Amino acid sequence: MHLKMSAVICTLNRCEMLRNAILSLTHQTLDRADYEIIVVDNGSNDSTEKAVDELARKVPNLRYVYETKPGLSHARNRGAELAKGEIVAFIDDDATAAERWLEALLLDYWVEPDICAVGGKIHVVWLPARPRWLPPELESHFSKLDLGDNRQIVQYPTFPFGTNMSILRRILLDQGGFSPRLGRRGTSLLSCEESELFYRLSRNKMKVMYEPNAIVYHNVAAKRLSRAWILQRSFAQGRSNLILEQLADEGLSRRRLLGRSRNALRHAFRLGFRCLAELDNPISALLEASGTAYFSGYVYQSLLSTFLQTTGRS
Repeated sequence: MHLKMSAVICTLNRCEMLRNAILSLTHQTLDRADYEIIVVDNGSNDSTEKAVDELARKVPNLRYVYETKPGLSHARNRGAELAKGEIVAFIDDDATAAERWLEALLLDYWVEPDICAVGGKIHVVWLPARPRWLPPELESHFSKLDLGDNRQIVQYPTFPFGTNMSILRRILLDQGGFSPRLGRRGTSLLSCEESELFYRLSRNKMKVMYEPNAIVYHNVAAKRLSRAWILQRSFAQGRSNLILEQLADEGLSRRRLLGRSRNALRHAFRLGFRCLAELDNPISALLEASGTAYFSGYVYQSLLSTFLQTTGRS
């Protein structure tokens, strides 16, 4: 059977949220015969497999696979390898898709036949409510993405986020998939795996489309709605960006790493002092603290990478 699309959901111990994600993909406007759903379990020890098996009895073209290598990038790559559709669409296990999601993504490949990837708008659903102390500038930590209501070609460093993106399967496989050095792994908050992929696509002059009618709702659980999580996420972002720079520049020497580390350390101190000065304004203080955490993560990863290069373990 020829399939136009494969919707891939990578999951880890989110059985109930996963169920909702799958159900949202069973109510798509795209003809059910044109797509499949692949669940890639990346090491769950809850009832994930049982839940998917129960749904598979009622949902056509729903497949379950267990990926033993830990890491979101490994899971996404496994889903792409197994996909039977010409286009692979990714959605997170804690998200749900609007009814037109797959149809809207697919339409762009027909309208613009020379594009290689399409992503869409991501609305954040706060569970239970958006914290008053959260600066709007930090909402991207929760995958919020809104580039407006017009379909458009986007240029890196603008790119689709991982919870709402699609790509031609042959292109993704030709590019070697997502880098396993980046992306979530267990409790690690490393990210940038999609950023690194879209950087490579941009370097190879491949076109990427933003489609506002392809909408996904990202559900943010209460356990993430804390200042501590924000700082952990910011620290991990700093680490991720340094790794991304290393992957983009294989000639990044120890000397250059140390130079970047010194610059980042200066930024960390500067923002740290600004945070102390803003303690009477919790929103501004958190924003400065997040920046401090980001540059601290960047310094940490640059020093770690320098050590690994020195000991020949990189």
